[in-house]
Amino acid sequence: YDRQSAYTSSVKAIEGNKPTLPTTSFSGPTTLIPMNLPSLRPQDTYGVYLAAASADGRPAWLGCTVQASYDNQASWQNVTQIIEASVLGSISMTEPVGGEPLTVKVNNDLESATDDQLAAKANAFALVHATGTEICQFKTATETATEHEYELTDVLRGQLGTTEVAGAIGDRFVMLDSVYFLPIDISFKDKTIYFRDVGLGEVADEAGVVSIVYQPDTTVIHDGGVVTP
Repeated sequence: YDRQSAYTSSVKAIEGNKPTLPTTSFSGPTTLIPMNLPSLRPQDTYGVYLAAASADGRPAWLGCTVQASYDNQASWQNVTQIIEASVLGSISMTEPVGGEPLTVKVNNDLESATDDQLAAKANAFALVHATGTEICQFKTATETATEHEYELTDVLRGQLGTTEVAGAIGDRFVMLDSVYFLPIDISFKDKTIYFRDVGLGEVADEAGVVSIVYQPDTTVIHDGGVVTP
């Protein structure tokens, strides 16, 4: 007989392990910020500081190769590789009278520091204004109702001889604990240097380009304690 039971079954399948998704070698878009800063470390002489991180906040950012052009983008050369992301963002509210709180929106967490940690140069950050770059430190970071937006108080402004400038919305904010130093010969002073960040798996010609007018710190103390221009 052609029975209906021949076409049905009560057997239940055992679900196997799902395959592991392959890892990607693509870093995604990168934000690169070059900065003219005073020397942050004794071994840093003439050059610029570079900060980089994922442009779209992806946690799997794998770093980038930084290329530089010293001849108005006629040619490019690899100058360094950045593998550690910086905490960076921008000022999100107009700085109030008195300068505090300084409200910033960043790509990661910020933590408060003790007085002893401040004395050890903790929580140092740069504000990239339209007129120049200022070095600061903050003691207290209080997160607002918006994720990764912080109100910074007990802020030390104009550190290492930089000039305090009232922060404007959009001014870049960069924590200085993960910046990279790129030595550049002082002969390029006052010239425009171009940089592009080439992420892993990215075509160099499609990478973003940023520039800076090179203004090296000419008060660097070199070997022997002699200050040379």
